[in-house]
Amino acid sequence: MNIKERIRKIFSPIDLTKGNVTKSIIIFSIPILLSLIFQQVYSITDAAIAGQNLSANEIAGISDVGCLTYIVMDFGFGCTSGFSAITAKAFGANKMDDVKKSYSIQIVLTFIIGVILTIIGLLSIDSLLGFINIKKGNPVYEYGFTYIFIFFCGTLAQLFYNLFSNALRSIGDSTTPLLFLICSVILNIILDAAFIILFHWGVVGVAVATIITQVISAVACFIYAYKRYDVFRISIKDLNIDWKYAFEHIKNGVPLGLQFSVLAFGIIIMQGAVVNFDIASNDPTQPAQLGYGAVNKLIGALMCIPNGIGTAMLSFTGQNYGAKQYQRVREGIKKSTIITVISCFIITIISLLLCINGAFLYIFLSPSNINSQTIKYGTYYFYANMPLFFTLGLLFIGRNTLQGIEKPTFPFIAGVLELVVRVLISLYIPSLVNPSNPTSDISYFFLMSADVLAWITASIILYVGLIKNVYLNPLYKIEKKK
Repeated sequence: MNIKERIRKIFSPIDLTKGNVTKSIIIFSIPILLSLIFQQVYSITDAAIAGQNLSANEIAGISDVGCLTYIVMDFGFGCTSGFSAITAKAFGANKMDDVKKSYSIQIVLTFIIGVILTIIGLLSIDSLLGFINIKKGNPVYEYGFTYIFIFFCGTLAQLFYNLFSNALRSIGDSTTPLLFLICSVILNIILDAAFIILFHWGVVGVAVATIITQVISAVACFIYAYKRYDVFRISIKDLNIDWKYAFEHIKNGVPLGLQFSVLAFGIIIMQGAVVNFDIASNDPTQPAQLGYGAVNKLIGALMCIPNGIGTAMLSFTGQNYGAKQYQRVREGIKKSTIITVISCFIITIISLLLCINGAFLYIFLSPSNINSQTIKYGTYYFYANMPLFFTLGLLFIGRNTLQGIEKPTFPFIAGVLELVVRVLISLYIPSLVNPSNPTSDISYFFLMSADVLAWITASIILYVGLIKNVYLNPLYKIEKKK
C-alpha cells in the first residue's frame, strides 16, 4: 500500500454497523476525542495568551461572558447535532438519496436558525450581562460587552462549521473534522498572538481571531465535503427542501437545542452567583471570577474523553438504528459506559493533582493575578465535583444514544431538571448554608456542588429513558431471541 492509499484509508468513513463494537466505538471516537482536545488547546491557548497580556478586568470580562455565549450558541449546536442523527440513520439504512436530502435540509435550517440567533443574541446582550450581575458601571462591563458583541456577529460561521463536522461524522468520517480543527487551532493561535501581542487590540483581538478562524474553517470544511463525497455534492435546486422530512429534523434537533440552551441558562445563573462573591469582598483582583473562569477552561479539557465517547455514540447509534442492528446499540451502551467510567476515574486523579498549590491557574493567569483567594475559589470546584465526575460521562452517553434512536424527550426532560437543580442551588444554597454570611467559604463550596448534583439528576433521567426505549423495547428482545 503506497502513501496515497494509506492517507486515503485514514480519511475513509467507518461503517459502524459492522465489526467489533468496542473497537468500532474506540476507533471512531479517537478523532473526535482529538478534535475536542484541540478545541481545548485553542481555548486554553486563547485564555493563556489573554491571561498573560491583558488586565484582570479584561480577563474577567472574557471569562464572565463565556457562559452567556452558550445560551444562544448551544441552541444552534444542539440543533445541528440532532439533525445529524437523521443523516446517520439514513446512511446506516443505505439510503443515499435521503442522506443528500438530509444534508440539504440541514443547510437551510441552520441558515434560518443562525440568522434568528444572531439577531436575538445582539439584541439581548445587556439583558444577558444583567443575568450575571454585570451592568454599566461595573469595571468589566465594557470588555464583556465588546467580546460578546463580536462573538455573536460570527454565529452563522460557527453553526455551519458545526453542521459540516457533524454531517461528516454521521457517515463515519470522524478524521476529516479533526484535520480541519487542527488547522483552525494553529490559525487561531497565530491570530491571537498577532492581534493581542503585536497589534495590542485587547479583547477585540481575542474575539476577532475566533471569528476569522471559524469562517475559514467552515468554508474549507464545506468545500472538502462537496469534493470528497457525492452525497454532499448539492446544487441550488437541492435546497428546495421537503418540509415533511425537514420536520423530522426539527423534531429531533430542536429539543436537543433547547436542552443545550437550557443548560447554558443554568450555568449563567451559577456565574452570576460567583460574581456576587467578588462584589461582596470588593476585591479589585476579582479572585472568584478569575478562579472560576480558569476552572471552566480546565474542566472543558478534562471532559474531552467522556464527551468524545458520548459524541461517537450519536453516530454509532444512528447508523445501527437505521440498519436495524438493535443489539449493537445495546452492546454499544454497555461498552461505552465501561470505557467512560474507567477514564473518568483516571481524570479525577489527574484533576486533584493539578489542584496542588493551584498549579492549573498558572496556565490561564499571570502570577500577578494569582493569590490565595484565587487559588481557593479555583480549587473548591474540584473538591466538590470531581469524586463523582463519572456521572457527567454517563450523561453524555445517555443523551447521545437517545438522540441517535430519535428519542429526544428524555434528554429534554433531563436538561430541564439539570437547569432546575443548578438554579435552585445557585439562588438559595449560599444563604441556606450560612444565613449570616451567604458569601462565606462554606457557601461557595456548596455553590460549586451545583454541577455534580445536576449531572446526577440528569443521568438518572437519561438512564431511565435508555431502560424504557432500549432494554424494554420489543425490538431488542426479538433480536436477542434470534
